[in-house]
Amino acid sequence: MADQQRWFKFWYSALSDDHLQALPVGLRWAWVVFGAYTKIHGTGGVIEVTATNRALEAYMGIAEGALLETIKTFPHMSFEEGKNRHGEIRVTWHNWVKYQRDSTQAE
Repeated sequence: MADQQRWFKFWYSALSDDHLQALPVGLRWAWVVFGAYTKIHGTGGVIEVTATNRALEAYMGIAEGALLETIKTFPHMSFEEGKNRHGEIRVTWHNWVKYQRDSTQAE
C-alpha cells in the first residue's frame, strides 16, 4: 500500500549535495516532484513507474517520452528494469526511511 502522506521532506542538506547539484536546475525540480510523487504512490521509498505516465512528466516539466531516461539520471536511487513488457522500472530511493520519517511526533 502506498505511503499516501501529505508531505515530502526536502532537507536543506540537498543544497550542498554534490550529486543533486550536478543536475541541471530543471531536473532538480523534477527530482523534488518525483519525491513527492513517490510519497503519494510509493511504499517505503519504492515505486514502479511506467514510461507512459504523461501526468508525471507534466508535473516534472519534462518532455513527453523522457520519463524513464530522466528518472535514471537522478542521484540517490537504484533502478530495476521491469520484468514485464510494459516498460516499467522499479525505483528505490536510498535512505528513504531516514529522510522521510515523520519526526514531528514524540517517539
